[in-house]
Amino acid sequence: MPRTRKTDEDQELNAFIGARAQAFRLDAQMNLEELSQKLGISAPHLKSLESGRYSFSAALLCKLGAALGRQVEAFLPKGPQRVLEPGRREWESLYEMLTSRDRTAVLQLGRTLSGHAGISLLQTWKRLAVRTGCLVSLEGIDGVVLDAIGDSLMADLSASGKAGVASGYDFESELWKFMVERFQTIAPDPVHAFERTLLYACERLSRQEQQIRPALQRGAVVVTRFYALASVAYQHLEQLSDTTLLDAVDGFLLEPDLVVLVESEPALAASRAVPRRPGPGEFYSPYMGTAAFDEAQKQNAEAAAALQTRAIPVLTVRYDDNPQQVAETIMARLPLREVTQ
Repeated sequence: MPRTRKTDEDQELNAFIGARAQAFRLDAQMNLEELSQKLGISAPHLKSLESGRYSFSAALLCKLGAALGRQVEAFLPKGPQRVLEPGRREWESLYEMLTSRDRTAVLQLGRTLSGHAGISLLQTWKRLAVRTGCLVSLEGIDGVVLDAIGDSLMADLSASGKAGVASGYDFESELWKFMVERFQTIAPDPVHAFERTLLYACERLSRQEQQIRPALQRGAVVVTRFYALASVAYQHLEQLSDTTLLDAVDGFLLEPDLVVLVESEPALAASRAVPRRPGPGEFYSPYMGTAAFDEAQKQNAEAAAALQTRAIPVLTVRYDDNPQQVAETIMARLPLREVTQ
């Protein structure tokens, strides 16, 4: 009987399972030789399976799960729509479309920020895992306002017996220190727009993997800020004309269960913004001046409307110096799952 030609769906499924297998192997700190011996196959064969060239048989997939301590279901997509999300092949295609200058920026940033660009790409497949928690993204132009609302919301969650986790900038991380130093070196102009905007994307992806995803997997309510709408405002303020690669980065971000857009005064936000580690009554921003914050607020509103067309819940509130009232409004809208402590 002649062999059946692989369909696009077959190739996508093979790539998905292979990527999951490699990610789980790396999580287990196991190299190709070690795992291939446990499976009774050669290391080159295992490498081909992980790259998606070959298909795992049912028996081999069961052995793989046992060797890595995973259920077989962990290697499979949760629904057909997830298989088609951006993956490694899409990254490679997008990379080929970049100019040589932008390619250099991507490679340099990858080496500087993590040193593990290949592993990082594979780890993005983890976003397909089922989560039991609830992700709330606080959006707006004034970080001090968002912090006040976030603090009130965390108190309300605790009083209600819910497990709440606040996620924000990690001012001690090498990534944040590098970002601040780099922003002070390169100008906010169209020439450097790609690199600056990519740095923002790296920060959000790092925050997701280091803070948000682990808390969601524990079933917590995660409250973060400048997460869901940030890319649109950043790209506009940075005058970035080609957003192809950055749109792909957004494809790796977890979708919030609720986006809260907080409207506030641009002039007040501008007076609180600092281009360094913030102190009391301040928040970090590389942008200065009332005009920039007024424009960012307009961009946030447009981006929020776009999210709603994708069936992502958006709650728009006007801040009037009463964070507790806003927190209570958010609590009433939370799509809570099993998130009790």
